[in-house]
Amino acid sequence: MSYVLDALRRAESERARGELPGLHAQPLPAAAPAAGAPAAPRRVGAIVALGVALLLALAAAAWWTWAEAPSRQAGADAGSLSSMPPRAATRETRAASPPMPAAAEVEQPAAADRHVGPVPVPPRPVVREPAPVQSAAASPASADEATATAGDEPIPRLADLPPALRAQLPPLAFGGATDSPQASARMLIVNGRVAREGDEIAPGVVLERIRLRSAQMRLQGRRFVVDY
Repeated sequence: MSYVLDALRRAESERARGELPGLHAQPLPAAAPAAGAPAAPRRVGAIVALGVALLLALAAAAWWTWAEAPSRQAGADAGSLSSMPPRAATRETRAASPPMPAAAEVEQPAAADRHVGPVPVPPRPVVREPAPVQSAAASPASADEATATAGDEPIPRLADLPPALRAQLPPLAFGGATDSPQASARMLIVNGRVAREGDEIAPGVVLERIRLRSAQMRLQGRRFVVDY
């Protein structure tokens, strides 16, 4: 705008001097008008110069306005864009707030589970103590008695044997006997020798069981009891 004003000022000064300078022409010292030059052409030139200057001024003003409009529009758009995120954030916050009831619904079942009654304790299995096992090592006397009673016939005495079988039995002399729950500790003195259960005390005669007052023997597969 300063160039336009300078041009207008120059045009005024030149018009006053009677000359028509250009837009970018430097001011020159005014020359003396030629003698006898007409005054009408000078006035017309001054008017034309003034009109050109006005047109240039209008064109410059229009260009300035047109250049300012995009920058203002860009500034307005930037301002509107900068103000948008808070609204978007507000909308996102409002949209994110509804899931809260879901958390409450999750907590309600947990609270309901807390009020459930006590869990019944299963009854403990009753452990029954095994019955006492009878000792396998029964007394030898009872075992022998059971063997004797278990047979079809009771074991006969020496006097009850047939005479022919008794005749095969050698003479036996008993000196004493020791009875014990353990079979290895039982002893019988027969014919001056110490004999134990299972020993052959005479040819064909096996000592099977020793008692305190009697002994069980076997002769030719036939059992019998001898008292002493």
